[in-house]
Amino acid sequence: MTSEPTSLGREPVAHILVVEDSLGVARSLSLALGLYREGIFRAETCASAEEALEKLHAARFDLIVSDLRLPGMDGLALLERARQVSPRTRSILITAFG
Repeated sequence: MTSEPTSLGREPVAHILVVEDSLGVARSLSLALGLYREGIFRAETCASAEEALEKLHAARFDLIVSDLRLPGMDGLALLERARQVSPRTRSILITAFG
């Protein structure tokens, strides 16, 4: 994993991919993850499942946090495909719908 040192000089311990089509939610999640314990998590965002799969092919992620409702392929289908690309990557599925 290529990573940047945190403010404490240590490497981030997890590389997280946030997949969320709402820009405000994506930024909030990324910011919150980046602030936790002074940057031990490194988060990247993307707005679609297709973009997430491209990123998964290009880099290793420890965790995917995905919205259930995405344009095109939904979050559940994304996580199923992600498991084929990167079986060791953990996943969390989120939604604002009841």
